[in-house]
Amino acid sequence: MSRKEYTKQFKEDAVRLSYEIGGVQASRRLDLSQNMIYRWRKELNESPEEAFRGKGKMKAEQAKIL
Repeated sequence: MSRKEYTKQFKEDAVRLSYEIGGVQASRRLDLSQNMIYRWRKELNESPEEAFRGKGKMKAEQAKIL
């Protein structure tokens, strides 16, 4: 079973929806786990400009370390 991949736009829309109707309702409507919604919320809140960068793309602070 492979993992589903979601676009940055989908994640942003899902987070926006979760704030409008609540995380539980959004997760049900989008057929996602509640944990995923809340993880996306956290990521977007902590670093909006670098949220949802995709596979293998380092955040700016990680690149500085290298």
